[in-house]
Amino acid sequence: MIVQIIILIALAIASFTDIRKGEIPVWVFPSAAILVCTVRFWEGSFDLMSSIIGFFIYFTIYILFALFAKSGGGDAIMMGSMGFMIYAYPTLKVIIISLLVYIVTVIAIVISKGAELDRSKRLQLPYAPFVGIGYAVSCMM
Repeated sequence: MIVQIIILIALAIASFTDIRKGEIPVWVFPSAAILVCTVRFWEGSFDLMSSIIGFFIYFTIYILFALFAKSGGGDAIMMGSMGFMIYAYPTLKVIIISLLVYIVTVIAIVISKGAELDRSKRLQLPYAPFVGIGYAVSCMM
């Protein structure tokens, strides 16, 4: 429960600043990862290998997005840290849920705005709120 609260607080901070400024504070997720690591170590449930694997899988994927798909480096740090904190498979669930919610949101915006959207500009929404939703939903599953 403490681990989930730490992650939800980090996601709330990231979501708030991502919506307002279009960026995720670099310190949020590494700090949360250290706290989660400490709590899990204290509880005796820390799995270093799973944390490292989760970090490298998702950091690598999202850094490639940052380099080639005009995503942000903050997203790579956020998702790498999520992989570190909740391991590889649960992070995959979070990504799938967050992407589904993101797609539904984009479709709803396109339908509601219709012809008002400027086709020359790419519709880009802050990603952290969707990861927060994905994490919250995955915790309920």
